[in-house]
Amino acid sequence: MSGEAWAGAAVAGVTAAYALCSRRLASSPVSSAMVFVGCGILLGPVALDIVDLKHGSEPIIALLEAALTWCCSPTP
Repeated sequence: MSGEAWAGAAVAGVTAAYALCSRRLASSPVSSAMVFVGCGILLGPVALDIVDLKHGSEPIIALLEAALTWCCSPTP
């Protein structure tokens, strides 16, 4: 698989994992932004180097921003 495919799979996996754990995290001091930033650091070039955003990364960045906006937006 290409780097972009791995990045998309990583984003989908983190989003799905957060969806499964969001109710438990709601009662903790950990916010969704903290979870996504932590996963981004873990999956990025600092730690595991799964997601490489050096070139051709515009679709992945748009997907990441959309996921972060959707999960971190306040619910009415």
